[in-house]
Amino acid sequence: MLIALRGCTSNQAFVEIVETARAHNVGALSLADALVAIAQDEPSQNGEDAAFSAARAAWGHLLDGARRAEVGGEHDGVAGA
Repeated sequence: MLIALRGCTSNQAFVEIVETARAHNVGALSLADALVAIAQDEPSQNGEDAAFSAARAAWGHLLDGARRAEVGGEHDGVAGA
């Protein structure tokens, strides 16, 4: 998701997920799962609310921007990435 949204490398995306997970005291895999679920408009899973909150705080603005672009006819495949 971050590679598509930011145009960064896979290593940069990995580091960003790990650093964000540490900053929010959540697991990196839970955070990555939450990011994908939010991008797919899936509801929060039980026990993952902290990861969902962290993902929204860190990347919600990027996902909102991608959704606005998609609604405006500028779909670039981000929502399904």
